[in-house]
Parts: sequence; structure tokens; C-alpha cells
Amino acid sequence: QGNIVDCNHAATCLLGIGPDQIGRSAELVLPFWGDLVTATGPAGRHCTRLRSADGAVRHASVLLTPIDNGEGAPLGSLIMVHNITQRHEIELALRESNKALQRKLLENEELQRELREQALRDPLTGLRNRRFLESVLPVEVRLAKERDASVSLVFVDIDRFKTINDAHGHVRGDDMLKALGRLIRKKLRDPQSAGRYGGDEFMVVLPDTDLDAAVAWAESLRLLFEPIAAAYNGSIRAATLSAGVASYPEHGGDAADLIHAADVALYDAKNSGRNCVRVGLAKTVLKARSLGTY
Repeated sequence: QGNIVDCNHAATCLLGIGPDQIGRSAELVLPFWGDLVTATGPAGRHCTRLRSADGAVRHASVLLTPIDNGEGAPLGSLIMVHNITQRHEIELALRESNKALQRKLLENEELQRELREQALRDPLTGLRNRRFLESVLPVEVRLAKERDASVSLVFVDIDRFKTINDAHGHVRGDDMLKALGRLIRKKLRDPQSAGRYGGDEFMVVLPDTDLDAAVAWAESLRLLFEPIAAAYNGSIRAATLSAGVASYPEHGGDAADLIHAADVALYDAKNSGRNCVRVGLAKTVLKARSLGTY
């Protein structure tokens, strides 16, 4: 009939059931009775929160087992309540610790990603650095070979940059490098293919771009830079660019060939009076020069 028939000492301590409550309705004695029966159902073990008569809230594992007379007629139920408050608190603390650990791992992964990004990016201009560019160029040459396409390389250098630094200070020089970096980024479909190669020298990889198109691109950059630099730096008038261009397959079959050819072309531009674009020598001509027959 839903009355309490008996309880042990642990039930008295945990649930607050005294001897004077034996025989009374469990629903009246135990304020959580309805929730307890609903949580456990007719039979089974469940975990629930129990609020005893003293107001304390405990976590408990509850097992409700029906009792019959041996012939199937129900007589009542046996309820076993295990106080798992301490275990619950430990599990809760462990879950919080795991969450904190997951957050820390995510933070570490983000930090590692940022460090990897910083290791491959020039902090002054925001473009890629030499280490990244020298890993990109071989890939682009290989892809060009597979697709029977072209890939071009442009070396860009600010003319008389040391003189500008000496005359106007490194802050003005840095401003000019930043201005060139912004211009290069603006003129590229993929800014990831350009970067600061070292000092005031920039390297630009142009996938799917033949030699004529690469020369036109470099010439356009040269023409755009001079007024930008002059306006940005005021009294600096010698803000011009020199550029050297090389392409696959004209100038070789690997990244080293293109770098060498573009570098030679850049020095040729410098020796030709600066503020101009020059094309690298073809691979066969380079070989002839190295043998002293050019």
C-alpha cells in the first residue's frame, strides 16, 4: 500500500527515516518519493538527487526491486539507496578537469598554428618569408610540368634602398617596404605566393603565367610603385623598383634554375640603370656563360 515497513540504520542516516515513521506512507515521509519512483520505474537502478528531511541534497544510486509472495502476487518493493555523493563530486571534478584540459589543448593547438604561421610569414610586411617561398616554388614547377603549363618567378628590389635608409631613417625605410608589400598583395590573386625574400628584395611566384605575362605584371608593379612611394614618403624621390623575371620552361626545369635566372636578371636590371624590368637568360645561354663561351 506504499507504506514503509522497515529500514536499516543506513536508511535512517541517509534518508532521515526514524522508528516512529515505520508504517507511515512513504510518500508522506519521503518528500522525494514521487521523483524516486518515477526515476526508477517498476524496477532497475538509477542515479538521482535526494533531498532529505534536514534539507541536505545528496546524490544516490537507487535500486528498486519488486517483491512478490512467491506466486507472482505483488507484496511490495525493496529499495536500496547508495550514497554516491562523494563519487559524484569526484566525477564532476574530473569532468571539469577534462574540459579544462581540452580547452588547454585547443589553446596549445591554436598557439602552435600561430607559431607555424609566424615562422613562415614576414612580420613587417605580412607577406610570406623566404622559407615559405622556397617551399612553394618547387611545388608550382612540378604542377606546371604535370599540366604542361607555365610558371614564372619575379624578383623585385627597391632601388638604392640603403641610401633611403641612411638619409631618412629605418622607420621610413620600413614604411616603404610595407607600401610595396601592400601593392604586391593587391595585384595578386593569391597573396600566399609572394613574400619578402630578404632585406628589400621580394619574390613573387606566378602560377599559370607565361614569360610575357610575367614581364607585363612586373612592369605594371614598377609603374604603380613609384608614385605610391613618392607620395607616401614625401621628400624621397628615388623610390623606384628593379625586377628580374624568369619562367618555366624557358629558364630551366626546376626551382633552382628559376631562382638563379631571375636573380641574374635582377642584377642585370640594376646594372642597366635601375627602374626597369629584365628577363633572365635562357638555360642554354646560362650554361654557355658558365663554361666561359658566352
